[in-house]
Amino acid sequence: MASPPASLPSSRKSEFHATNVVGTATLLRAAAECPSVKAFVYTSTVDVYADPPHDNTGEDWPLWTDVLGDGKGKRPKMSEYCRTKTVADALVRAANSDPGHMQTVVLRPGHVYGERHTQGLYEILAAAQGNAPLIQLGRRSEDSSRVLMEAASADNVAAGHVLAAKALLEGNTAGVAGAAFNLSDGSPVPFWHHVRVIWGVARGREALDKIWVLPPWIMVAVVAVAEWSYWAFSFGKAQPPTEFTSASLSYCIESHSYSIDKARRLLHFAPVAKHDDNLAASVRWELARRGQPILG
Repeated sequence: MASPPASLPSSRKSEFHATNVVGTATLLRAAAECPSVKAFVYTSTVDVYADPPHDNTGEDWPLWTDVLGDGKGKRPKMSEYCRTKTVADALVRAANSDPGHMQTVVLRPGHVYGERHTQGLYEILAAAQGNAPLIQLGRRSEDSSRVLMEAASADNVAAGHVLAAKALLEGNTAGVAGAAFNLSDGSPVPFWHHVRVIWGVARGREALDKIWVLPPWIMVAVVAVAEWSYWAFSFGKAQPPTEFTSASLSYCIESHSYSIDKARRLLHFAPVAKHDDNLAASVRWELARRGQPILG
């Protein structure tokens, strides 16, 4: 059951709970009632880890529900997507049973990319529409290389799911059943490099030489004003568009990298990293689907 896009407007945030929490609980209940179901593999996300920045973070890092109790409180860098995925993550791990019954495993991919996977492309492509200037935060060479993101190709994530299911079904459950595993390409990339690959396909290589590079504090101030204004004038009921939230800004100015050592060791996960080629191919596929020009 796929989560709604993380960029869903706040007016539709109830859909996160309905899908990620209620939907997952429903699937767990149905699976547990079926004697033939022996393995339940859940696709979580690295966004369940609380309070970024994160530097090669492992699976023992606190989750949002760990720092917020019931998970219903507020945290500047936490979105409703993060909160509900964290709740579902815990539900699946808690549903693990003894061998011979349904056993569960949770996989926490980095930010997934690949052909036919559009989540994570929408906002970046939207910023490249028309002839509007492309804007990057941080100095062109130094700051941008320090802001890492954990990317995960769809191929690597699919392989991780197969390995996890195989471990449960073949009885290799020591350290696997009821556990969580980070998945990624195994080599974090600078966030702004990832963005530039997308922009290069959508706008052409020449456009990358004309990117406006702004100091991060400008966007920090804009986001602070936007979040306060929406909170004040809606009496706490509304939030600004996703691109003007602290949760989104964190990815632009702070590192989010995660260790996959546990998956390598227990699942024998061996990712193949072809980030730039695979990402460019996914952008070309999406632009072709939209009927838009491909310039790179």
